Parts: sequence; C-alpha cells; structure tokens
Amino acid sequence: MRLVHDKEIKGAAYSIQGRLLIFQVAPSSEGGRMRLVHDKEIKGAAYSIQVLMGQFPLRKLVVAINSCVRLFEWTAEKELRLECSDFDNVTALYLRTKNDVVLVGDLMRSLSVLAYKPMESSFEKIARYCPLIYVYVYLSV
Repeated sequence: MRLVHDKEIKGAAYSIQGRLLIFQVAPSSEGGRMRLVHDKEIKGAAYSIQVLMGQFPLRKLVVAINSCVRLFEWTAEKELRLECSDFDNVTALYLRTKNDVVLVGDLMRSLSVLAYKPMESSFEKIARYCPLIYVYVYLSV
C-alpha cells in the first residue's frame, strides 16, 4: 500500500479541503502498477502522514490536518474511519510515531507527545515543550 495526500489552496491563507489517497502497488513481477483503493475527502491540508504502531498491513494512520492530529482506522471494508482527534495545535506540521506514541511538531507551540489509548480510542497528551524552536531540526534527526 502507498499513501498519498494532496493539498488544495483556493485563495485562502490555509487549505480548506484535501484528500487522502490509498493505492495498492502490484509486485514488480506484475509490472509494479498502482491501483487506487480508497479516496477520503478531508477538511484541510494533510501536512504529515504516519502509520501508528508500525502495523503492517496498514491498520491505523495518523494524519496532521491543519490544526489537528487525527487517527484513522483502515477497516475490513477498505475505508478510512475516523477514530480520534487532538485539536490542541496552531498548525500541526510534522509527525513521527513509535509504537503507540506520536510526536507532533507544531508551527507555534513547538513539540507535544501524544499517547494512543486503544481501550478508550483516544489520544492522551503526555508531554509538551512550549518554547518557540525550529521544529524541523528536531524531527528530521
């Protein structure tokens, strides 16, 4: 599976509509062709996409969409279903995941750490670093 996102800016200061596209890629022995499996409209730009808990095949997808971080579940019906969200960001630009923990790089509030709680289907904020910093440096290391 391959994950793709697009941003649509229509004269706004930020994107108001976007899409998440999920493709299935055939093995190279079969030509390596891509086939669109699912298309999900979202309200905003998907700035970053990560798989939660390193699951393969894909089951949970974390997406930074404008000011929120959203967790989608890949269902048996081959659809993305919204499971939970965190709305405590100015603009969530960068995501990194390890196991059930999500590191969020925000435009203004720097870094925060979210823990996914599967029994409650929710995020819990376990840490935040508030001083303004260049988040990209920390997340790219």
